[in-house]
Amino acid sequence: ALDFKLYVFSLKNQLEFILCTSTVMNAKGLLAVNRQEGQNIVAVPAPINDENHIGFVQIIDMARPSRELLVRAHRNAVNLMEMNGSGALLVVSSEKGSRIKVFETAKGTQTQEVKIGRQVVGFMDLFFSFDDKWLGYLSTNYLSVFGVAIGEVTETTNISTLSESM
Repeated sequence: ALDFKLYVFSLKNQLEFILCTSTVMNAKGLLAVNRQEGQNIVAVPAPINDENHIGFVQIIDMARPSRELLVRAHRNAVNLMEMNGSGALLVVSSEKGSRIKVFETAKGTQTQEVKIGRQVVGFMDLFFSFDDKWLGYLSTNYLSVFGVAIGEVTETTNISTLSESM
């Protein structure tokens, strides 16, 4: 991912250009791609970039790249995002850092919201467990890894460290 563009190439047999799409100023190179072979889903910050339209993510199914799905993930600019292995779920945090939201990539439907609290949490990483039962995040505020069960409506008091939960 470049500052304002995402280029997708296939490396299967030889280098083959697949897609070029616009994104917002993306100095961090934010990009989420699923790991499972067979279904290729890509998510990047959406190119809607004015003070009334920040926090959008575009989800692209590479089987139908002309059908991009726009999702309003947050009211603030996107800070981090990650996809589960199959590409069915996308987790997104904003620069404000008080909530994490999970979306279905097929429809853009929000399936879960984790409220971290009122204070800003510095998210360093978001991740799914390999079996997709847990959503984890690494916090700079607490210098800890936290885990949340997928599908639970979660408040800060329900969050436990992964080591305590497993």
